[in-house]
Formats: sequence, structure tokens, C-alpha cells
Amino acid sequence: LLIGWIQTPDWSTSSAYLRQHAADLLSEAAETVMQMLVQSNPDNQALAQHLALLRKGRQDGLDALVQSLTANNTGTLDPETVKQLAGNTIAVKTTVPDKLEEWRTALTEIRANFASRGDDWQSEMAFVDALLGLLADQPVALPSENPYAGVVAQVLPQQKVEQRSISENMQGGNINISGQQSFTGNISIGGKRNESDSEDDE
Repeated sequence: LLIGWIQTPDWSTSSAYLRQHAADLLSEAAETVMQMLVQSNPDNQALAQHLALLRKGRQDGLDALVQSLTANNTGTLDPETVKQLAGNTIAVKTTVPDKLEEWRTALTEIRANFASRGDDWQSEMAFVDALLGLLADQPVALPSENPYAGVVAQVLPQQKVEQRSISENMQGGNINISGQQSFTGNISIGGKRNESDSEDDE
């Protein structure tokens, strides 16, 4: 059941599969098996992402998890990843400026990752381009139809961001970045858009 869930081609199918098998997937036994899979395949981003989703479902309930998955119908990135991307950008511009170049390099690699996934990841590439622009103190703005536009808009201005609470609703998935941000380093990028993406993650 776990492999079947991981291999679903998009978030809508993932949500339906989850509802159908919720009793089995949101169990302690399933989490234990998923942890073993992640430990055996540390470079498999899809496994790590689904472990995080499974834990969210067990902690917050099925409805909260399905809502989170539904948010990905417009924005491929899950809310926690968006929070980390924005949070790291805030952190290196405020509390840990010595990590700025490290994070710039990481963002450049993340953008290349998105570019390799095809045209369906244009919104995500634009999001990272905006974050890179923020690092360079350049004026940035995303079109309103970009699912990450609100997040970028609320990151500005950088000099005040430590005292701000960023809360952006992405098609039902709340992203909250509150208070001083810490630098988390490497981020596992997941996401589903089409069958080819799922095959790349296996």
C-alpha cells in the first residue's frame, strides 16, 4: 500500500488513494515501514516527502493531510518545503548572513532541479528566481497567478522580516512563517505533477 501511494501520479490521485486506505496508511506500522524505506534509500526524495506527509496525517488527522495535498494541485511544492525555502532566505538575510553564499548556491541547484523536470515547474522556477533576487537585494515580484506570489510578497522588506508573521493561503494549505527564522541547510525537494516526475523520484 505504501509503494502504491508513493507512486500515484499526482496529488489528486494521492488524496483519493489516501482516503481509500487511510486506516492502513496512517498507522504506526506504516510509519515504521516508511522510516525503514527512507533509511535504506536516503537519496529518494519521494520517500522522505511521503514520510513527512504520513506523520502529518497521524498528528493532524486525515482531513488536514488531504487539505495539504490538495494545495499541491496548484503549487507543486508541499507547504513545509515552501516554508523552509522562505525561512532560509529570511535567515541568511537577517540572523545568519555568513550562510548567504551557501544558500545562494543551494537555491541555484534547486532551480536546476526544477528546470530538469519540465515546463510544468515554471512556477517553482520563478519562485526560486524571486528568492535569488531577494538575496541580491533586487526588486522582485511574481504575477498574482503564481501560487507562491503571496509568500514572496510577504517576505519583503527583508530588514523587517524578523518581526513579521508570514501567512499565505495556497488553495487551502496554510503556510505560516512566524518570528525569527533559523537556517536549516539542505532541503529535500519533492512534489508531483505528472507520471514522468514520479518515475524520476523512484
